[in-house]
Amino acid sequence: MVAAFLDSCPAGSARLPRAAEQFPGSNQCYRRLGSPLTITSAAVTYIQQPTQKPANYGLMISVPAEERPALTAITAQAYHSGDPVAIIAAGKTWGVPNVAAPFTGRFEIPAQSSSQALQLQRTLIPSA
Repeated sequence: MVAAFLDSCPAGSARLPRAAEQFPGSNQCYRRLGSPLTITSAAVTYIQQPTQKPANYGLMISVPAEERPALTAITAQAYHSGDPVAIIAAGKTWGVPNVAAPFTGRFEIPAQSSSQALQLQRTLIPSA
């Protein structure tokens, strides 16, 4: 649940890392649901639907089978409590979606533009 912007977060809450440009609300305090889930490897796919109005850009993240139970567990907890889940990559908050159903192996990180989606893709998959 979102709490009012405070200089410090109340007990049991945490401030999220600096937001990417499309997510201005991440400097607020959010309730901790448990330990953060760190995804150590994943397939990253660029998504673009420029003909959709408004256009839709982002990345689809597909986690390997061994990491799916942890992803499902934390998103199921968020789904049942009605809390959002922060998606943080490279020290920036890229999205805080309300969970409509537990994620079972993949999730989308939306972006405002193609260039923003490609920026995140380059962050997640640095060139050799």
